[in-house]
Amino acid sequence: MSRSLRERLGCLPSAPVPPAHLGLYWRPSRETDSWRIRELIHLTEQNSNPARPTSEGEISRLTRALTHPELQDCLIGLDSRGNLAAFGSVTLQPDEKSYARADLFAVTAEHWRGRGIGKALLAWQDVRARELMLGYYGSDYDRPAQIRNVVDERAGDRRMLYAAAGFSAQRTIKVFSHHLAPDVLADLSGQFPTKDVRIVSARRLSPDQWEEIKALHVTNSARLYADKGDASRWWGRVLGNLAPDLSFAAVSMNSGRVLAYCLVVYRDICQSSCLDSEGTSEQIIPTVAVDIFGDDRQNADSHGTDFSVLKQVLSQVLTACQRLGYKQVFAEDNYPTLGDLSRVCAACGFQLAGARMIYTVEL
Repeated sequence: MSRSLRERLGCLPSAPVPPAHLGLYWRPSRETDSWRIRELIHLTEQNSNPARPTSEGEISRLTRALTHPELQDCLIGLDSRGNLAAFGSVTLQPDEKSYARADLFAVTAEHWRGRGIGKALLAWQDVRARELMLGYYGSDYDRPAQIRNVVDERAGDRRMLYAAAGFSAQRTIKVFSHHLAPDVLADLSGQFPTKDVRIVSARRLSPDQWEEIKALHVTNSARLYADKGDASRWWGRVLGNLAPDLSFAAVSMNSGRVLAYCLVVYRDICQSSCLDSEGTSEQIIPTVAVDIFGDDRQNADSHGTDFSVLKQVLSQVLTACQRLGYKQVFAEDNYPTLGDLSRVCAACGFQLAGARMIYTVEL
């Protein structure tokens, strides 16, 4: 029989707020702190150049007023002048039905690093995550539970910090970037000729074709890193964030089946291109992220041997993004064991931007 959450967590101390000798004053974040947290994230990411910037949607979820304090807690560190120097959050993910999960996020201003702030903030996050889990799921909860953090592969100091705290690297996600220069996209779609294939906008797909795409998505996701229950819920999130004008599918003109599809699932990844001396955004470069699925070998008729159909669909996505004014597109290889998406991205002009690593503590 599985052990209860209370047995696994043991006796919890109070979450240790970072000590005053580190040089910062700590307090819970407020709604009025939102703009400063946003600018701290933008400024630090401009300096560290992560593979994929934090999205505006993600930042909003971290900085909005705590309407559900049972699911989230956020802490900020201020210097002697009242300037924001550090931010940390803990957020439960109750949509995950098969296990309990707490996601951590932290950022420290460049000139405050190397003083032990990250380590102290992680200690607070770790205990707070366990407290929130226990309060929300209850002492008798007997399913798996984990604390999770996503870190850029090049952030060696943060990776060492998590490893020292007992986190283990669970999965690596390759991140690709494409700067949408018109001259690069001009002849892209003609590079991957296919026969008997029709490229269809997501707005024009039939209900049966959507069901076919969903079946491919759930099957691939469940086979690689999720059970079918989680994969189905993730599909709901895809639809909830879908950009239909930027998403396309390839349909066989012979069988009518969906051969490949590319769904643009985020519209809100915006990274400050430059910041003035006070950290205020002067310009925002609009970008999007593409989630690439499909082109299942067993469902692709004679078109699947070199993924030419998927390349054709992805090129259509890039053209649509450029036409609507987007400057950059990100794509993540969520299916590393398939081994072909990197080749598809490279063929369409993407450059490998780096990788994001998922670190977890299993409770």
